[in-house]
Amino acid sequence: DSHFVRKLIKVFRYKPSGGEVVKIPQNELIYHLKRGFRRDITEFIAEEVAEALSGVIDGKTVDYIITNVPRQKARRVKYGVDHSKEIAKRIGKLLGVTYYDLLKSKSKRAQKKTRGEQRMKNAAFDYRSVKDISGKIVIIFDDIVTSGASLGACAMLIKGLGAKSIVGACFSVAFRDPYQRPEFS
Repeated sequence: DSHFVRKLIKVFRYKPSGGEVVKIPQNELIYHLKRGFRRDITEFIAEEVAEALSGVIDGKTVDYIITNVPRQKARRVKYGVDHSKEIAKRIGKLLGVTYYDLLKSKSKRAQKKTRGEQRMKNAAFDYRSVKDISGKIVIIFDDIVTSGASLGACAMLIKGLGAKSIVGACFSVAFRDPYQRPEFS
């Protein structure tokens, strides 16, 4: 209950290949998205997530803002972009919801290189800017939710800014950590 995320909207469930050579189309989209800025993939993902969110927003865009789980600085430098930020901005435009760049990553390692309790400890974020979001419903976009550690850490900070409630949105859910699955209602 301490993560403050009451709803998680997803487009599909990530399908771990289990070491097989078989290429799974959804996974390939994520792979290409994370390794460089491809406008076509960014647009496609933003459209799919916006469609999934459209039923939640229900025409009340003034009550919502959107932000993203920020990418680790080393990854941003290596690949030249924070793809989650670009997708969240595009989702905001598609839905008529204001995008705020609220957070920055302080994580020491990429989350995909951590497991179990390490994920919780590694999910470190801080405020990039402090905005008055009192009474707003905040949508936090993350490309893939695995354990929920990053999304939960971001949600706790955002709740501290006065958010009315928080909705998680992602392109994919991939529960690979056997120790704990986040429970979203």
